[in-house]
Amino acid sequence: MLKAHPNISLHAAVARKESVADHIRTDPNKLCNHLIEACILNKLAGFDDVTLVPDPRSVKVASSNTLPDHLQMKLWFELGVTTTVESKPRDSASSLQVQCADMLAGLVRSRYEDGDLADFHTLSPVLETSLRFFE
Repeated sequence: MLKAHPNISLHAAVARKESVADHIRTDPNKLCNHLIEACILNKLAGFDDVTLVPDPRSVKVASSNTLPDHLQMKLWFELGVTTTVESKPRDSASSLQVQCADMLAGLVRSRYEDGDLADFHTLSPVLETSLRFFE
């Protein structure tokens, strides 16, 4: 897939949660936004329009800290680009892209939580991993 579509890149943001301060963990959505920002913000700045396709279960309806709004503000006010960000949640049952992301997340989780390097070894040469709170 990556050879056929060189504009596709794979990214993973990994945090050691026990190293994250308690006051930061009070709103997991903010931590998630920070991790995703650290992982892909500069890449997003190279596009005019970006569409995020999350699984609807990951969208926190009651939260005022939405990922699209967070990224939009960072792109406009900190990076000074005109990139627009929108979100189109899709259930994994009907989206191959979300299924692919779920499988990749499972491989990354297995690597960092279980120490399982077998499948991750195949993926690691093409995966840009951002590690946070590992100091």
